[in-house]
Amino acid sequence: MVKISMRSYVNGCDWVPKNGIELEEAAEYAVRSSKNALVVAGPGAGKTELLAQKTDFLFQTNLSEFPRKILAISFKKDAADNLRERIKKRYGNDYANRIVSLTFDSFSKRILDQFRLALPKNLIPKKDYLVEDNNRIEEVFGQCIEGFKDLKKWQKNNVVEQHLYTVPNKAIWNILLRGDMNGQACLTFRMISLLAKKIIQKNPKIKNAFQVTYSHIFLDEFQDTTGMQYDLVKSCFLGGKSVVIAVGDNKQRIMEWAGAKKTIFSDFQEDFNADKFSLIMNHRSAPRLVELQKMMYESLGEKELNATPSKKWSKAEGEIKLFLSEDELSEAEKVVNDIVYKIDSDVSADEICILVKQLPENYSSEIIGLLKQKGIRARIENLYQNSLKESIVILLLSIFKVSLQEQASEDWDYLESFYFKNFELDDSQNAKNFDLVQKSIKEIVSYCTDAISNLSDESDLRELVKETINKLQLKVILKNYPEYVQGNYINSVLEDFIKLFWEEYRMVFDFKKAIRNFQGEDVIPIMTIHKSKGLEYEAIYLVGLEDSAWWNFKNKPEAERSAFFVAISRAKQYLSFSYCSHRESLKRFNNPSGSQSKSQVNEFFELLTAPNIAEIVE
Repeated sequence: MVKISMRSYVNGCDWVPKNGIELEEAAEYAVRSSKNALVVAGPGAGKTELLAQKTDFLFQTNLSEFPRKILAISFKKDAADNLRERIKKRYGNDYANRIVSLTFDSFSKRILDQFRLALPKNLIPKKDYLVEDNNRIEEVFGQCIEGFKDLKKWQKNNVVEQHLYTVPNKAIWNILLRGDMNGQACLTFRMISLLAKKIIQKNPKIKNAFQVTYSHIFLDEFQDTTGMQYDLVKSCFLGGKSVVIAVGDNKQRIMEWAGAKKTIFSDFQEDFNADKFSLIMNHRSAPRLVELQKMMYESLGEKELNATPSKKWSKAEGEIKLFLSEDELSEAEKVVNDIVYKIDSDVSADEICILVKQLPENYSSEIIGLLKQKGIRARIENLYQNSLKESIVILLLSIFKVSLQEQASEDWDYLESFYFKNFELDDSQNAKNFDLVQKSIKEIVSYCTDAISNLSDESDLRELVKETINKLQLKVILKNYPEYVQGNYINSVLEDFIKLFWEEYRMVFDFKKAIRNFQGEDVIPIMTIHKSKGLEYEAIYLVGLEDSAWWNFKNKPEAERSAFFVAISRAKQYLSFSYCSHRESLKRFNNPSGSQSKSQVNEFFELLTAPNIAEIVE
């Protein structure tokens, strides 16, 4: 980790990329640019690395004038956290403390919670409002809309959309903002975003305060930004003093169903008068896999320069396979035999990922069972991914690992950072308050060490978590992690963690191993393509290359092609696809025969069966 004084600056001409990184020409221009910028960066292009180098350039040269900060906003929590963590590991807390990483949802919520009293009186929500509590929302709609309770789920969604956003229903908004005798106030994130935008638009001083605080705004995974989120960004920063850098890849736009704005790149360029930089280097995938990605460019409407694989690969590297099977058992045998071969060839289990378009439990049960017979564990990752991203879970795991003398430096760093913030100590006080922080850590670690050694059932684990939270103090946790302030969210997060972790523990009755398993070490993850966004693996297996899995291809071919592109671009060296002509597990989904077809997604097969692309395994 490089420790750099924030008051020691260099001339921009003398700055060089850190950690021996060689930036391609367009990336270096983007780093050095002082204007608003749109960076179009394909899979493996090093988007996070570019933003990390940009951060170093801005702080080293003081173009982000000390003590102003950089605000990094992304669609997903893991993307928002990734940049700050990389900067913290590389440059230390001096840099990391000047990076504020948020999702769009947490950004809008922060504005509302801090400035809600700046809203017109009729729009001020109760301070203790719930967030996205569907039961409460349906209860309110049931009170106000006759027959609402009898509607089907999709009909209810349409009614909620109509009365909250299309033509706002004043009576429903009033109850959700302030609550009533039947329950608490409750807001959706879209309501929060609308209220945050109203705050900025009605209060120029608040808008100016944001622009004074943040010298630069990084918008990551920009292709997934919704119109409402983009409106909030414009309200805060358009025409102001902050420089805005948007980074994304229009080929990976898979959030249209969630409202992703199709024209977001061109709108941003026009609105912010932004320079455009296109990165062509693919640092992730082997050359044969990059060629497959390039073959999809035309169907994705791609007009950028062709991607170029890294020079670390030889030209022939990369493996693509297409498995064709009659039934799920035959499919599982082919996939599992291939996985076993790769593991025997020194590819670790957690560097292998099984992707599905939807319903992972229906496409993976035979594979999971057969892998288990081979002594290889695989699991559906959805709940684990959600839990592992939670700040309170990261804190608990750090405490447990230190308690078990699994003293990885990042766990010590995480605990020290938590306690220094708890005691409101800045870096200049670290030396004289070091003993105070160490004493606090040792006290909680001592309790956890004893409690872990006496763990016998789930109630003991629940008590361990409860008492650890008590020792940390809930008010301190909420101060450090404001995302848990409203409602009972922290309790639901902790309960999910306890249930998931206990399942891991009862399989091995070894706390250290349970932590490693919980974190996914030596476990093959199974997830949907949407959940894989931003991740990368040595080997990817895309299971379910059939019309029933890609059922929306006829209606939304662009979105489905983008999803397919995201899937194939997660792989570093090995990429496999599986088609099964009969799926017993899908009989209950309006398909009594279980037979599968590939007519709608035939263009994917044409792509894979083109000369010299995939090895066909029947």
